[in-house]
Amino acid sequence: MDYDQIADVVSGIKFHYVKTREWDQKLCDKLLKLTQIVPLMVCRKRGIRDDDQPDLIQKAYQEVFRNFHSIKDDRAFPRYLFITIDHLCQRYWRKKYVSVELTGSDDFVISEATYRLDKDKQSDLFIREDLRDAMKQIPRNYRDVIELYFFAGMTAKEISKRLKTNMNTITSRLRRGRIMLREILEGNSI
Repeated sequence: MDYDQIADVVSGIKFHYVKTREWDQKLCDKLLKLTQIVPLMVCRKRGIRDDDQPDLIQKAYQEVFRNFHSIKDDRAFPRYLFITIDHLCQRYWRKKYVSVELTGSDDFVISEATYRLDKDKQSDLFIREDLRDAMKQIPRNYRDVIELYFFAGMTAKEISKRLKTNMNTITSRLRRGRIMLREILEGNSI
């Protein structure tokens, strides 16, 4: 990614907007082409389904352009885009988890989160099945914390508020739950 070229395009867009109060379509298209890898990379890293990615990416660019004036360093545009799409991905998983709680499905979060793995590899299928089986074996209070932390992207503090539980208890459950999962996945019993 050529940050100098991005900075030139961003400054051109800002200059044109200040001058005419309109977006320069050619420069905006050029900026999208230069930075399109950023939201795709974040969506894949966060495990967003392929059919949901375009909507999230469009929302990210809309939000960035809505707050375009707040970008002080023109070279920082990709970083600002990265942060924006990352927050949108976290919100995506939080909404998914809320819908899971409403439907009461235990397997939904695990099955949706498996998109983080490469779907083309046969070994990933076994990893997903092992993870799903291991998650079913640990106690519910540990499973809830692990799902909220890893699959919904919530912090320990947010989980503490949501479950109305002391934050030290949440961090303890997270640590112990990971140990239980590791033991199960390594073939030991809890």
